[in-house]
Amino acid sequence: MHPSRDDLELYVIDNLEPSRAEAVKEHLRACEFCREVVEDFKSFLESVDSISKQETPLRYKNLARNIFDRSLYGHRYNLSLITNQFDNSVHYLAADGEGSDDEAVPAVMGLATLVSDDPDLVLKIMHDSKQNSDYLQVIADDPAYYANVLVQSPEIDKGFVTDSNGKALISDLKIQDFQEHAWQIRMPDAVFSLEPFEYDAEQVEFSKEIILESDRDDRVKITFLRKSEGKQINIQILNLEGKSEFNPVRIAISQEDKSLSEILSKHDSLSFELKEKDSHIYIRLFN
Repeated sequence: MHPSRDDLELYVIDNLEPSRAEAVKEHLRACEFCREVVEDFKSFLESVDSISKQETPLRYKNLARNIFDRSLYGHRYNLSLITNQFDNSVHYLAADGEGSDDEAVPAVMGLATLVSDDPDLVLKIMHDSKQNSDYLQVIADDPAYYANVLVQSPEIDKGFVTDSNGKALISDLKIQDFQEHAWQIRMPDAVFSLEPFEYDAEQVEFSKEIILESDRDDRVKITFLRKSEGKQINIQILNLEGKSEFNPVRIAISQEDKSLSEILSKHDSLSFELKEKDSHIYIRLFN
């Protein structure tokens, strides 16, 4: 009687009960048919292992990354305060008082921690006691959740866009703003990727205008200007979700480690000084 296919496969991967494994081993010595089954299964395992070790082409990795990032557009994650380390005798935000020269006070203090359970996001509120400045930092496993996202409290109309490291300087806030008001982390509603402009390096002045469009009918006009003092782009929102009339919208521009965030109305424009080194520019809308 032949062993079952399950027993043969478990024998190959060394996961069969010892007494049964010994019986299968003895059977294989005498049965050519079962030996062929075992060899076929070994070949199958080797092919699976070979495929798993192959390097995924970069274009497929980029496509998968793009699909994942786009799936997050417009999502909002509410935060809950889990630790409150505020102590007005020592810990305070810059808006609450002067910087501290007390050597016993840590240079950087964590004042509060807010979290979102799904996905697992952490927001740290920090105070630099020496510089008397404050910043927040979003912590997550994937950069899509912390880089260039909006941390906001709609209740008090405050919002801060993080940099590529998940950090953002904060100002004009009291400790009560984090104790008493709801905060959330918000993903962009639309993202535009702008490749470096091509131009004649010997031409002192140069300008070019392009229109970028999103899948949801957002239209943004970009004017590139190159002058002797440097390069910049001017940005104006023409349409939001196909409508030429829209409420003020937050726009964030980033180029490598440089970023800028402002709220724009219909007829406003935003200027952004470009880095000398040409590199991709990203424009994000939060509306």
